[in-house]
Amino acid sequence: MIVKTITRFSLAAILSIFLVQMTTAQEFWSEDFSSQTDFETNWTNGGDNGGGGEEWVWSDDPSALLFGSQPPFGSTTADNGFIIFNSDGNGNNAHDVTITSSAIDCSGQDQVFLRCENQYSYFSTGGVSIAEVGVSTNGTDFTYYQILADVEQNDLSDAVQVVFLELPEAANQSAVFLQFRWQGFFEYTWRIDDISLSGENPRPNNDLVLIQPRVPFNFATPESMIDTVFMGFGIENRGQVDQPNVSASAMLSGTNGDSFSTTETTDSLASDSTVFFFFDESFVPSGIGDYTIGYNTSSDSTDADPDDNIGGATFTITEDVFSKDDGNIVSATQPQDIGDDFWEIGNYYVAPNGGYQAYEADISVASNGMAHQGQMVTVFLYEVTEDDQPEFTDEDLNVRGFGEHEFTTEENFALVTV
Repeated sequence: MIVKTITRFSLAAILSIFLVQMTTAQEFWSEDFSSQTDFETNWTNGGDNGGGGEEWVWSDDPSALLFGSQPPFGSTTADNGFIIFNSDGNGNNAHDVTITSSAIDCSGQDQVFLRCENQYSYFSTGGVSIAEVGVSTNGTDFTYYQILADVEQNDLSDAVQVVFLELPEAANQSAVFLQFRWQGFFEYTWRIDDISLSGENPRPNNDLVLIQPRVPFNFATPESMIDTVFMGFGIENRGQVDQPNVSASAMLSGTNGDSFSTTETTDSLASDSTVFFFFDESFVPSGIGDYTIGYNTSSDSTDADPDDNIGGATFTITEDVFSKDDGNIVSATQPQDIGDDFWEIGNYYVAPNGGYQAYEADISVASNGMAHQGQMVTVFLYEVTEDDQPEFTDEDLNVRGFGEHEFTTEENFALVTV
């Protein structure tokens, strides 16, 4: 049995990275942050930062300050510059920070639509992290709209997230101020690039996006514990028009020769709506091998961005290893709101077939300055006892085994066996 712990994680290995081409529908103002000097002249940092010291800064390195296997920023002009707020670098501090443009002339525009490209990720639960766009006609009083609310906590998979937003307050105004505002507490980062204002909606007519692909319960499962693999995913219609005959397909192949495919359809998917497919057909692996699941969605219309219509997952059937991840862990952070001296984290494995023993566990840890060296870790193997109580407590666990290890010279993320 392999048990590895990680508390900040990335799904980049199992979700597709997508890029969205820039549109120019009646575009009358744009900002691609190609000049650091212009950014520092035309944009103003503001808001409140509880002692962290970070502010919005200019960068031209899309690969800097990434977490785990998070992809580089994929905005259209990322290589020539963008702006970023590093909430992780802000430390254990609350922030409500803003970055505000100079005045923009929207005279003669009966409608005003914002388009911008982002890479936004957060760590907090409970609605602590809030990303907003503000609009003002005097630079002081702002009307705010929440954006990026559909990004999942700890989802580090996206290279770029595109926002479309109508700003009715800006219509026919000679001086409009845009503001990006981030309320958070020790999150990840928010990158912003390629902002534009248009006189008509720049959102494409046809734009399906595959979301939340269902992945196997474990990355690695012993052959003796093979169980049914269920597949599915969600589809968002982010286009302006309804999409006819939307199909969802799943394809599976294994290095041992296993293969499987299934497709389901729905007659129509309305604009700004979501449907989830949980395929009626499922699959049972035949034995040891490496497996790949591929997901795809399409409709009768030509999609504006087919690259975000795909997704997938990988898993493996092994001789005797249970594991939640593939072992390629490069980033980890202590869970939020946990004390510094002692904390626990666990993985949950379902063993559908009895008659087997777990006899060892492989673990890895990481710490700043190798502070784990000289420390002791205890690994417990618990059996979960089912009862009719709704809450999960320590009384629901029975110890079945344990092991100890004292770290001496082990590097961060080095596997040790107990």
